Amino acid sequence: MVAKGLGLKTIPAAAEAAMPTRKDLQLAPTLSIIKNGPNRFEGRKLGIILTEGADAKAFSTLNELILKEGGNCEVITPEIGGVNLSDGTVAVGEQFLKGAPSVLYDAVALIFGAKSGEAMAEKPEARDFLADAFAHCKFIAFSPEAAALIEKTGLSHSLDEGLMQISSRGEIRNFVSQLGQLRLWKREEQFSD
Repeated sequence: MVAKGLGLKTIPAAAEAAMPTRKDLQLAPTLSIIKNGPNRFEGRKLGIILTEGADAKAFSTLNELILKEGGNCEVITPEIGGVNLSDGTVAVGEQFLKGAPSVLYDAVALIFGAKSGEAMAEKPEARDFLADAFAHCKFIAFSPEAAALIEKTGLSHSLDEGLMQISSRGEIRNFVSQLGQLRLWKREEQFSD
């Protein structure tokens, strides 16, 4: 699988092992992270992309609920210095979108202002961020204004319980309640032969 994924036509010879490989070991299901996940978001990080005019209430609600779960949020903005939220406050960007790939986060959220969805859909770094988060089976929340990015990335047909629109406190709460799973592993089926 690795060789195929790397596009190798021929597989290199295996390196000589320092010790013979043991083949008598039994599987230990109790050691499986996937089967025995923590079922909590404690100590994890949510990356939130905010754009100019993003809904301040949605942002504060999401941040509040993540903190209650023992996680933390990191604000990602398309411009260095942050963005003005819908209530006039400034959200300082802790990361610049061009330098903050989704691999840095355990889950992601996109909270866009009314006029920024189309502009973000044209940014390769925003499309890459979203596509990578999806391919890595991460939970993704998006405000209705981010639908253009979802569409442009080709994910509008892939909406599932891990890629969910948030436009109310209840929807945000539902999103946060899913995060303890850490990944939506069934999504891997879309990427396998």
